[in-house]
Amino acid sequence: KLAALTELDLSYCNLIRLPVSIISLKCLSAISLTGNRLNVPPQSVCDSGLRAVKDFFAFETRKASRRSKVVLLGEAYSGKTSLIETVMRQKSFCTRSLDRTIGINEYELKLRRDKSAKVLDCGGQKSYLLSNNLFVSENTLIIIVADISDYDLTNETFDRLFGQYFHLLYERVQKCYALCVLSKYDRAISEIDRCSFGDNDSDQRKAKFQTHFSERLT
Repeated sequence: KLAALTELDLSYCNLIRLPVSIISLKCLSAISLTGNRLNVPPQSVCDSGLRAVKDFFAFETRKASRRSKVVLLGEAYSGKTSLIETVMRQKSFCTRSLDRTIGINEYELKLRRDKSAKVLDCGGQKSYLLSNNLFVSENTLIIIVADISDYDLTNETFDRLFGQYFHLLYERVQKCYALCVLSKYDRAISEIDRCSFGDNDSDQRKAKFQTHFSERLT
């Protein structure tokens, strides 16, 4: 659309942000942005003319391509904040109950070289379930964290801890990457032993647990 547009007058439109799609207007040779309160691009860039505006967005686009996004989902108290804090601090960290995430906490995770990842730690309260899904886009890495200390190998429990998130993700995007993190796995194995086995065959317990998950994730 507007592929042949050569001049664009956006003066006094109360704009605070220009769309990045402006760089796709290949024939555009002049733009007027007088009388706006632009934050993106900064006013100093806008005052320098169209070429400066396009260069700004081109640079931001390249920077964004080097930045990944990770979204942490899961029930409240599942261990999401402890997980990302451990990664950020590079040492074991356990979040206190009073410090649990309400809403969303954002982290900037530095990766190798000039790459980084934006990490969104989403609160696990039921009231946030639908709104958290809005932060998911294609090619986002989704990490679903679940406290499985009292896991009972039933479909109902699987759906509560994992299935509901898969369902919402599929409604939102057709392509994303999901990783399931099982917290308190050692307690789950112990519970399965108490309920299902009369011996101490830990390999058998783990195999039963892994089979249960594999059948529901395929």
